[in-house]
Amino acid sequence: MKTGDPSTQHGVAVLEFAFVLPVFMLLLYGLITFGAAFYVQLVVSRAAEDGARIAMSNSVTDDAIKAEVVNSLATSTIVPPSQSTNYTTRRNWLLQRVNASPALVVVQRDSACNGAGATDTVSVIVRFPYSREAGTRQLPSLLGEWMPDTLVSCASAQL
Repeated sequence: MKTGDPSTQHGVAVLEFAFVLPVFMLLLYGLITFGAAFYVQLVVSRAAEDGARIAMSNSVTDDAIKAEVVNSLATSTIVPPSQSTNYTTRRNWLLQRVNASPALVVVQRDSACNGAGATDTVSVIVRFPYSREAGTRQLPSLLGEWMPDTLVSCASAQL
């Protein structure tokens, strides 16, 4: 048995769609935003691990470790789109940032990531700027500034 007159049901689907669409779009935007930040964090973590891996060789200098971190970062697409045409432009953009701000890649000898002193240990700390101002975050933040401006990762290696 049907309830309601079909002639009075016009536009109900459009009204329901109008209520559901903003919620769906907000959910989709949140998934995309979080996924992009998660991807960049994974790339930064991998770069720190690559730096720690090459640091296990005793004859490696801090500059060689930093170069390995930059090379690892350059293999991904975390730089601004205008600088992401190929590996060389990505690497050059990253080198400019690392040379301008030495705190982006820090190599600590005889120190673990948790700050405890440990002999024959090398820690590589990567701080990657993740903001609209730096050009590395493409999507605006709709819900305030809940996203960090810097993504940090640390990896240690026992020599």
